[in-house]
Amino acid sequence: MANGIRNTANIFKELLITAIADAIFAWIFSYMKKLTVQTVLVLVIINLIIVIIVLILKHLKTKKQYDDMGIVNCSQTLENTELAPITCMKNIRHNLSFMGVGGEKWVKETHLMNEFKNMLRTVSSSDGRIKFLLINPSSLSYNQLYHLRNEEVPQESYAKFATLMNEFECLKVKLYDHLPSFRMQFVDDTYVAISRYYFKQELHSNAGRGLKMPHIIIEAERSIHNGTSSVHKGSLYDSFAGFFDYIWKHSSPLQDWIDNGKKFNI
Repeated sequence: MANGIRNTANIFKELLITAIADAIFAWIFSYMKKLTVQTVLVLVIINLIIVIIVLILKHLKTKKQYDDMGIVNCSQTLENTELAPITCMKNIRHNLSFMGVGGEKWVKETHLMNEFKNMLRTVSSSDGRIKFLLINPSSLSYNQLYHLRNEEVPQESYAKFATLMNEFECLKVKLYDHLPSFRMQFVDDTYVAISRYYFKQELHSNAGRGLKMPHIIIEAERSIHNGTSSVHKGSLYDSFAGFFDYIWKHSSPLQDWIDNGKKFNI
């Protein structure tokens, strides 16, 4: 939505500049050639129509390029959108893959835990799966993040995820050992929401601890017209899904951290 508004604003800005330039050119031209006002107006209108057609074609070409890559939207914030954990959990039907820091926005409060359990029941009934990638609390990167954020890092969420794993087989949680590049949220194999991270405390707080961060929405390629054609043929979805799978493959199970004494490197 925000991108659409900006694109429309840019189009009107170009039109305004063109109209002003046309008016100046027409005035000079009419002065030199002694054309009538009506003739000048006709020339300006014709030129504006041509410019409008060119800008529309340019906009459609750009939109198609984004569409081919699967980029369908950019949410200005996580808060109060369908991407927010509380809303996303209500909409999940089969699969959710998430890469974050500690995942506390999903389980921090009682009502979130209840909604998480409801989501797990729904996914279990459809033989789906939930995958969470979180930073390893015993890693050097966790210690680095601990100091970068003035000791404000997730801790309680790990035990909550361990409890949920024991109750629901469809939930798998693994721990990576590096500072994350992206927050990634894959929903039902249809789209992924991607955002960056701020590690320093001031920047992280200004971004509402992640709730006010913009997210790019990328849809996966999908078939249409009974499988005779498809949309988003060059989608970036598979590239990010492959990135997630690579990290998942090289991460350790949450159970290993539990078995090793639930140590926090702080």
